[in-house]
Amino acid sequence: PGSPSISSSLAHPSEEGPSFSGEGHNLAPAPRPLESPPLVPGRNQEDFRDLSPSVVNTILQARAPSTWRLYDLKWHIFVNWCSSRGKDPRRCGIESVLSFLQGGLDKHLSASTLKVHVAAISANHDLVEDRSVGKHDLFIRFLRGAWRLNPPRPHLIPSWDLALVLQALQQDPFDPLQSVEFNALSLKTALLTALTSVKRVGDLQALSANSSCLEFGPADSHIVLRPRPGYVPK
Repeated sequence: PGSPSISSSLAHPSEEGPSFSGEGHNLAPAPRPLESPPLVPGRNQEDFRDLSPSVVNTILQARAPSTWRLYDLKWHIFVNWCSSRGKDPRRCGIESVLSFLQGGLDKHLSASTLKVHVAAISANHDLVEDRSVGKHDLFIRFLRGAWRLNPPRPHLIPSWDLALVLQALQQDPFDPLQSVEFNALSLKTALLTALTSVKRVGDLQALSANSSCLEFGPADSHIVLRPRPGYVPK
């Protein structure tokens, strides 16, 4: 079947399926408010002292709350490592931080994971030679060496045959469109949208069938779906 018939079926579904007329149905989840970051980085506490809470919150939104939580987790790992050795995690020398990172590399932590550790330590550790830990030449060279010693391994995913999938979508229970059940039609539409748009899952979830986000082309030749208002790509 050609594209016009697909659009027509979506525009005029059978009586068993829900109607897309009027205000439509918002199939995407409601927008979530921005979370407040879970911590204020230690090294910045002095800088933030005279700022209003709203200004501090805006500055901290430069990183996602999930990033701050990850930094908090990695920082506490370093704090525990320093405590067991009688060192101050905020003021210890770079040789101590490098020893901590080497221990992680010896445990086969990836270079990308070690980089997160460095970022977390940089957010809390005092400046070293007037620069953050992560910008120190020794740490930059260390991470480069870690990449060479423990290079990232490709993620092996099961192979699948796109032609076979597309062929199956032209058969029962996904075709003919005039009589297909709404659940099967939804799965077919979602898969074809994902394949043709090459969008991330979050972007696809933001698409809405609300009348403000849904537009039919002339003679139902095509459909334009837009993200719900307020959606911010990750």
